[in-house]
Amino acid sequence: MKRAAGLLLLLLLTSALRAEVFTLRPHRNGAGNGAVAEISGLLPGAEQRGEHREMLRFNGLRLEMTVSRILTPFDELARLLAGQLKPEELTRSGGTLRVNHPLGDGRVERYLLIDSGPGKPVTAFRVVTPEKLPKPPHWPSGLPRLPLGAEPVQVIEFGRTGNLYGSFRAASGEPEELLRSTAAELRATGWTPAAGEASPEIGGRGDLFLDIANRRIAWVSFAPGGIGSFYVGTY
Repeated sequence: MKRAAGLLLLLLLTSALRAEVFTLRPHRNGAGNGAVAEISGLLPGAEQRGEHREMLRFNGLRLEMTVSRILTPFDELARLLAGQLKPEELTRSGGTLRVNHPLGDGRVERYLLIDSGPGKPVTAFRVVTPEKLPKPPHWPSGLPRLPLGAEPVQVIEFGRTGNLYGSFRAASGEPEELLRSTAAELRATGWTPAAGEASPEIGGRGDLFLDIANRRIAWVSFAPGGIGSFYVGTY
C-alpha cells in the first residue's frame, strides 16, 4: 500500500513541482473585513518548496489550486494544526490530513496534506471555496464506475492535464470487497495493479493501477462506512 502511494506521489511531484524555495510567513487575508488568518499563518517558519498553481473545476466551480511541498515533518505539522484549529476543522486518516478552515468572509480554505515518508517533504494541495459547495454535476466517465449505492461527494477536473479525482460515500460493502470489485473491472479494461492489494491474501483497501499503453495511472482507495476516492491521470 505505501509503495503504491509513494509511486503516485512521485509522479504527481515530478510533473507538478518546481525547485524554488521560500518561507511561509504569518499573514492575514483581507485585513479589516473580518477575515481570519489563513493556514499558512498557523505554521510560522515552515519552509515550503516548489509552489505550482493550476486551474481546476471543483464540483463544477472554477477554482485555483496550489500544490506545494512543506519541509516541516508531517507529524509536527499535525501537532501544530491540532493545537490551532477546532477539532471539526481537522481530520487525520493515516498519512493524510484534511483541513476545512473558515476564513470568515464566506469562504473556506481547504487543504489536503500528504505524508510522503520519512525525511521527505509533505505534499500540500490547497483551494479556497465558498462555504456551501454545489453537488457534483455528474460522475465523469473517465473515472472508474461508482460502487453500488455510492453517492458522489467531490469531483475535481484539473484544467492543465484533464486528470480527474472523485470521492464518494454510502457505497455498499466492506473496503476490501469494494477494492476487489473495482480492481476486477479495471483489469478487464486493460489496467494492471501495481501492488496486488486486492488479492485475498493481502485484503487491502487501495491500490495503484497502470495503463501502460496509454501512460495512465489510477489510484483507488476505500475506507469503512462506504467512503472512497478515485484518481485517474497521465504520467
